[in-house]
Amino acid sequence: MWLLNTASGELKWFAKIPQEGYMILSHVWTAEEQTFQDVQALKIAGGLSAASTKIRDCCAFARRRGYNWAWIDTCCIDKTSSAELSEAINSMFLWYREADECIAFLQDVDETEDPYTKDSRFRKSRWYTRGWTLQELIAPRRLVFVSKNWRVIGTKRSLADLVEEITNVDFDVLTFRRTHARVSVARRMSWAANRQTTREEDRAYSLLGIFNVSIATVYGEGDNAFIRLQEEIMKQIPDQSIFAWGPPMLRDTSAFSRTVASPGQRHLRALLGLSPDSFASSSEIVPVPPETVSKRLGIKVPPLHFTLTSYGMHARIPMMKAPGSPSDKPVWLAALACADGAGNIVTLILQPQTEETEDRFFVGVSVFVAQQLHTAAIHCDDYRTVSLDVAPGRRFPWSSSSAKIREVHIPHRLDTLNFDYAHDAQKPAREKRRWSGIITAPCELVIPAWHVEKLSRETGFTLVASDPGELSLFFEAARCEPQELHLAHAASGEVIVVALAPCSSNTAFPYIHASVFLRDAKTRSTMTLAAPGDSDCASEHVSDWEQYSKRFDLGRWTVMLVFETLNLQFRALVDPDHNGRALYSLRVHITPSHTSSNGFSGSEKTVSMHDKIAASNSSIGASSSVRDESQLPDPVGGAQGWKYWDGHVGQRPPKCMDAAVAAPATRPGFSVRHFRDHVKDLVSRPLR
Repeated sequence: MWLLNTASGELKWFAKIPQEGYMILSHVWTAEEQTFQDVQALKIAGGLSAASTKIRDCCAFARRRGYNWAWIDTCCIDKTSSAELSEAINSMFLWYREADECIAFLQDVDETEDPYTKDSRFRKSRWYTRGWTLQELIAPRRLVFVSKNWRVIGTKRSLADLVEEITNVDFDVLTFRRTHARVSVARRMSWAANRQTTREEDRAYSLLGIFNVSIATVYGEGDNAFIRLQEEIMKQIPDQSIFAWGPPMLRDTSAFSRTVASPGQRHLRALLGLSPDSFASSSEIVPVPPETVSKRLGIKVPPLHFTLTSYGMHARIPMMKAPGSPSDKPVWLAALACADGAGNIVTLILQPQTEETEDRFFVGVSVFVAQQLHTAAIHCDDYRTVSLDVAPGRRFPWSSSSAKIREVHIPHRLDTLNFDYAHDAQKPAREKRRWSGIITAPCELVIPAWHVEKLSRETGFTLVASDPGELSLFFEAARCEPQELHLAHAASGEVIVVALAPCSSNTAFPYIHASVFLRDAKTRSTMTLAAPGDSDCASEHVSDWEQYSKRFDLGRWTVMLVFETLNLQFRALVDPDHNGRALYSLRVHITPSHTSSNGFSGSEKTVSMHDKIAASNSSIGASSSVRDESQLPDPVGGAQGWKYWDGHVGQRPPKCMDAAVAAPATRPGFSVRHFRDHVKDLVSRPLR
C-alpha cells in the first residue's frame, strides 16, 4: 500500500502494513482532489506546501496526533493501473480496519452545532449518503468525526446512538459488542440502500469488505457488478435472507385470487436484486436453522440448498400452492430458511415460467387492486415475498398436508429469465407469450410511426390521419366512446376500418374490445361477412384473445391486430392530465387472402351494399316499385349472417355497446327506402 509522509508529502510503498501505524482519512470527494500522479509531482513542485488544502490539513492533523504516515484514497492509489486499483478495492476494508485511527472529515458540518438537534448538519451530512463511507464507518475500531475546520465533534463510540439513528447500523456493531459478520445478509444490504456512488459498479465494490468476499473489478459492467457480488456471497455465506428482498405481501389470502400477471417490474422476477436499494425493506429479515423451519412448517425439511446452473438457481425447497390461487394459473409459496421481525417464516412467491414446464419458476406476482367506482383508480401491486403465520386460522396459513420438498430452477438474474430457446423453437410463433396482463381503460393506444410507414410501403394501405406518424388514441374509463382507425388503399379505394371501444359494462375499468371491417371500394359502404349467430361481447375483448392478437378475414384481405404493452406498471389515480394511464401499442398486419378463381376465399365473400340492394330488387322485379317489403331478404343476419353497425362497422355491435349506435337495419320499421337513404349517407360521408 502507498502511504503519505505527513511531514514531506512524499508517497512511499509498503509491501505490508507498517508496524509504526498510520492514520486513514474518510471523506466525500470534491472536484479539487489531487491524484496519485499529482502528489508524486509535489517533490518537484515544492513538497507538501504545493498540496491541496485538504491534504495539507489532513497531514497537519495527523502530525498533531503523532502519526508519520497517512492514507488518503484520492492520492494513495494509482488508478491508472487496473491491477493496483483492483487490489486496493479488495483490500480497502482491511486497511481501514488495521488503521490506528480513522478520521471522518465532515466538510459540511460546523463543530459548534449540537449534533443531536433534529435538523443538525451532522445528521444531514453528505458523508452518510455515500456508498464508500459505509465500510469506512464499520471497519475501523477507532473513528473520530471532525468538522470542516478539523475540530473534533465526537467518536463513533461516543455518538453511537445517534449514528445508529442516522444510518440504521446496529449500535452493537458500531461499538464492537457484536461483529458485523453475525448480522444477516439482508440487513447488511439494507444499510447500503439509498447510498450513492459516482460509478454504478462501486455500489457493489464498496460492500466487498462488509461481506468479506473478493471479486474482480470491471468498470463498465454496470449493475452486473452487484449480481456478481451476490453470487460470491452465496458461495461464502449460507444465508437465504439474500433472496428475501423487494415488496412483501401484507394483504390476506384473497389477494392470490386476483393475480393478473408476473411483476410489472421485470427485475423482481429474479432471485437476486439489482442494487442495495432492493433490500431497503429487508432490515428485519434474519436466517433461521433448518430445524426451526421444520418445526414451524410441520414437515421434515432436509438441508436447503441453492446451486447456480445455466438455467438459473437450482433449489431444493419446501413448496405449497398459495391459498386462493386459481387452478389454471397457480401461485406457489417456497419457504426460505429465514424469518421476519415477528418470527414468521418468509416465503418466496413463485409462478411457473410456462404452462408446459413443471420445474421452472420465476419470482413474484402482480395482484389486481380494484377500488370503488368513484375513485376512478386502477393499479396492480407487485409482490415477491409473504410471511407465513403458521397458527391455525391466521393470515397466510401453511398447510403441511399439501406441502412437499421440490427441486426447481429459478432465474437468479435477468439474463436467465425465460432462457429456453429450444423450447420456444418448437412452438408456433403465435403461441409464444409476449407478456401477461389485461387491457383495460383508461389507457393510451399508440400506433408506432415505423409500423405505419412499413404498412404503407409493403401493402399500399395508408393510415388516414392528420399526423399518421404520431397517432395515439385515448380511452377513458367513464366515457365509452368508440374510435376508428382508417387504412385506405390508394389503388383500389378500399378502406379497412379498425373499430375500438371500451366495454360499457358497469365497471370502473372496462375492457377494450376491437373489430375490423372493410369499406367496399365500389360504393364506399362498410360491410363484411360476420360469423353466424349473435355477436358475443367477450369475443371482442382484446384481453380474451389468444396472445392478445386476432385474425380477421375480409374476403381478399386478411387483417391481424396485435396488441402489446409499453408499460407493465398498472396505474393509479386517473386525472384530467392523463396521469395514470396504461400504455399499449397496436400493430395492424394486412396480407392478401388465398383466393379462388372468382377472387374470393372459399365460401367467404365480401359484397357491396349496392350489390345487395340489386339482388333484393331483382327478387321482386326490377321494373316494379316496392309494394311488399316482406318479400325482401332480411338485411340483418340472413342466410349468410350479414350485420351492419351504423354504416361504419360491418358487424352487429357487441352487446356491451350502447344500443344507440345500432344500425338502422336493426330498428323497427326499417324499409328499402330507409336502406337506400342509409347507403347514400354512407357514400357521401367523409372518412374520419
